[in-house]
Amino acid sequence: MERSVNARRKASPVGHFVEATVYTTTEGALNLTWQVNQTTLAATERLDGRYLLVTNDWKLSHAEMFRLYRAKYGVEKCFRISKSDLHISPIFLHQDKRIASMLFINMLALLAYTLLQRQIQQQGLQMTTRSLLQRLDQLTLIETRCWDGSRLHRLTPLEPELLAILHLVALALDEMLQVVVSADHSLALFDSAFDASPRLL
Repeated sequence: MERSVNARRKASPVGHFVEATVYTTTEGALNLTWQVNQTTLAATERLDGRYLLVTNDWKLSHAEMFRLYRAKYGVEKCFRISKSDLHISPIFLHQDKRIASMLFINMLALLAYTLLQRQIQQQGLQMTTRSLLQRLDQLTLIETRCWDGSRLHRLTPLEPELLAILHLVALALDEMLQVVVSADHSLALFDSAFDASPRLL
């Protein structure tokens, strides 16, 4: 009986607030008495409505500390996407430069992955990139090669819902490709960065 009571108390989320005693009376009957552990309850009540965070950066304000803590979910989610959808692991490379190159490519893929999700959600399409790719996996592209060497491409008949999704994705990609700086300036920045950086492969 006592084991059963203790097992139920431990399984309960509030079981640690209760003290239970099982005893046998002089007549041989089993009795159960319980009471609230006031010490444990008082210690827990002192923490009610408080969220405890610890940092070694004393310059952070309370609001900034909480904001950074809440942002950790986004970082953890990116690592999860890298390991699952982008298959960043396992790594079978041994040279540091090759590992750095592969990680750089994966980070670019992660950037495109997250930007696409942000853009499609701004278009009103409440989907993750993963669910979008799964939905578009139903698409079938038919390629016809002609005798003159040309090729014709067409999609199989689309459902109206899938066609609407493709339209929103096209709008999202169009906005994502629009840059603030001019194309010539962007190309100059890319060329200068490429020339200044060492070749990784």
